[in-house]
Amino acid sequence: MPEAGTGMPGEASFIARLCTIEEALERLKSWEVQRHIVEIAWKAWQYTLDVDSGRVPLSPQGVPGTVAQ
Repeated sequence: MPEAGTGMPGEASFIARLCTIEEALERLKSWEVQRHIVEIAWKAWQYTLDVDSGRVPLSPQGVPGTVAQ
């Protein structure tokens, strides 16, 4: 929910909304660098969820995806 007077003056007319990752990537089709950044951020988020859920094992040192010897 937007709050009046909380944005930068040049951004007063900006509107933010949530969208799916697919929609975000589609909208960024012509913005190659920004699209790549969103893809990396999405993969990092998905990986974080996998680690948190235990789908990716942690070593005793806390390094994801490694197995202690």
